[in-house]
Amino acid sequence: MIRRALAVLVLIAAMLPVQSAFAGVYADNLSQCLAKSAKPQDQLVLLQWSFAAMSAHPAVQPMLSISNDQRDKLSRQASEVFVRLITADCPKQAMDAIKYEGQAAFSSSFAVLGQMAVRGLMTEPHVVQARMQLLKDVITNEKLIAFAMTAAAAASAPPAAAAPAK
Repeated sequence: MIRRALAVLVLIAAMLPVQSAFAGVYADNLSQCLAKSAKPQDQLVLLQWSFAAMSAHPAVQPMLSISNDQRDKLSRQASEVFVRLITADCPKQAMDAIKYEGQAAFSSSFAVLGQMAVRGLMTEPHVVQARMQLLKDVITNEKLIAFAMTAAAAASAPPAAAAPAK
């Protein structure tokens, strides 16, 4: 029963937005333990789970073909990773983070783990190539080129006297 409650806590914490702009020493310790303990396969599972969860959004759902069964399977796999990381790999750090810094510390530590997985995704060569299309489209846009030229000219002009504050 306690394991189930902890697993639920971990999953909820991982889904909540981080409520603090900075982490304390206990959250940092937990983040470091999670990063060290999460194997590449764990990061892949968490990445796939995050993507599957986001695919449920109505704006992107028609573009994807992730079934509810696939989403459920990924959720179970991610749950196993969370439970193992907290109960087997980092129990002391997790307990200290919750005890001394509260729920936000727990959430921010798992956000760091998620960021690691996303960083891996975004630096994969196929993804980088797909992302470069946006850059190509942006830098060849006539409106943006005209804006950049105007901004460059304004930046090189001598500063005008500041308008009085109202």
